[in-house]
Amino acid sequence: KSAEQAFPRIVGQVEDSLNQLELTLGQFDLAAQQITDTMEPNSAVMQSLIEAMEAVQRTSRSLDDLAQTLEAQPEALIRGRDLDGE
Repeated sequence: KSAEQAFPRIVGQVEDSLNQLELTLGQFDLAAQQITDTMEPNSAVMQSLIEAMEAVQRTSRSLDDLAQTLEAQPEALIRGRDLDGE
């Protein structure tokens, strides 16, 4: 008789767990879709990342140019670059 009394309670708990699982899966699906949308090639986030990487590349090239200039003309720190190559 106690098993018969416990059965409806267990069924209720399983139903509650399934409902919670369904809600959790729905939230997971929404989060996955948001991540997918964010990482699309034309998304604002990706465009910002591309622009930032391009800026880093330009800065890197400028620093490389500066390093080469200072290697060839160390006095350029004090006098500026010798644009005539003298």
